[in-house]
Amino acid sequence: MDHSKLIALIFIFTTSFSFGQNLNASNKAVENDSLFHYELLLGTGIFEAVGDNFIHEAYDGNDLGFNIGFNFFFYKNLGIGIHLKRSELDLAKDNFLGSRFHSARISTHAFFGLYKLKLARKLELRTSLGYSLSTLKNRKNTGNNDYKLNFNGLTGGVFVQYFFNKAENLGIGVGIDYNYNLSDRVRTSNQYNDFVNQNQFYTLNFMLVIKSEALSYYSRPQNN
Repeated sequence: MDHSKLIALIFIFTTSFSFGQNLNASNKAVENDSLFHYELLLGTGIFEAVGDNFIHEAYDGNDLGFNIGFNFFFYKNLGIGIHLKRSELDLAKDNFLGSRFHSARISTHAFFGLYKLKLARKLELRTSLGYSLSTLKNRKNTGNNDYKLNFNGLTGGVFVQYFFNKAENLGIGVGIDYNYNLSDRVRTSNQYNDFVNQNQFYTLNFMLVIKSEALSYYSRPQNN
């Protein structure tokens, strides 16, 4: 499935809100470096592998998955994030690993740095870049280490979130994450090394966002 139209809609969604609302100085990204906040994200995503590689050739795409994430912003609009994504895959071609991986689960743990930009009132744009570790397992053997393939590499993405209320603590978001695996963790012949190890895939994410209020590292003075 071609997701280019959906990606274009994400871009239109971002630009239309940013130009359609008045920017207010009080609503800009936090400038006080003594403040921090965190975000909890829950939702789903569409998994799609791309390129000439094992996961793309072996499995059907467009699989819905489960996503959960935690972001911590500790200095102005800079932060770190930890996300877990899981998708269930069905084998598209039986000549890949036979029945051992006929029905598989891919889990991705991502650790990355974050930069957040205030686009408009209640609207934020977030970019990420970091490290990911993906595990592909036979769905029948998820409780042990049998029939498991590990891949690690780079991850990056863009995410737009819109809040429903003035407090900006509850909202929804949509974005895309791209993963590029660079590892040689799966042992195979030199001829197929890049094909098996250097997998590329992305997920289109649809998330519920819960954000804390801005907190201070320092105690506030008490009024007498």
